[in-house]
Amino acid sequence: MVCIPAASKARILGNLKKSVETWDFALMEKSVDQAMKMGIPAEEIIEEGLGKGMESISKLFDNAKIYLPQVMAASRTVEGAMKKLEPILSSDAAVYRGTIIMGSVEGDIHEIGKNVCCAMLRGAGYKVIDLGSDVSPDDFLNAAEENSADVIGASALMTTTLQMQKRLVQTANERQSTVMMIFGGAPCSKEWVEKIGGDGYSASGTEIVTLVNSLMSRKGRFCLSKTRYDYMAVNNTAFRRKGINHPSVWNPRTAGYVRQREPPLVRAEANA
Repeated sequence: MVCIPAASKARILGNLKKSVETWDFALMEKSVDQAMKMGIPAEEIIEEGLGKGMESISKLFDNAKIYLPQVMAASRTVEGAMKKLEPILSSDAAVYRGTIIMGSVEGDIHEIGKNVCCAMLRGAGYKVIDLGSDVSPDDFLNAAEENSADVIGASALMTTTLQMQKRLVQTANERQSTVMMIFGGAPCSKEWVEKIGGDGYSASGTEIVTLVNSLMSRKGRFCLSKTRYDYMAVNNTAFRRKGINHPSVWNPRTAGYVRQREPPLVRAEANA
């Protein structure tokens, strides 16, 4: 086990945080190289360095101290760091905390709020696939299936396109998809999301990371290198939405049953 001097470790992690806060790409590259050379685990680099920097960015944005260009610059700094970290991670291990499909719903061309959410999620260590605007329910779900996504985030900025969020849930039910779905946008509300059977509501880019972290924690998703199994605790909301039940799946921390990525679904009892 490598002994890492506490003072040096704190300095490097502090510089990583600063590099994100100041979107200083050169400082980020230098600090990541130093962290890798010193043997600081990738998880600590991401969570205690880059992640802390993005938390500061979120607070500044929430308080209108910085704006979208600065958020995007900080996000790109984190993305650059993630690329540099790939060599010290197992070739079969997940580099990202999860995969999120983002887009504005069909008929809606507004993207600013969605772009902020994408930047925040990328900065928090998630792989974000941005489908842009005017995205149909089938396009959302196809992208989720093709990329083994954990969450779909669909924004609606007009009352006339709000119904497409409901249509996305309905289409997911028809296709028996179990991907989690979160929604936002000016006319959207927590009550609306609960009514249509969504898994979460985010009012802003600063809230979405907390929401997704919570959903991923509930899902209990763990990837085992080389075997690429997913170990999942059932997301009760997603399965109740579809009127189906799901056998519990082994969590490596507690031991139990193993299932592949797409375990068989079992219909819930009528009185469930």
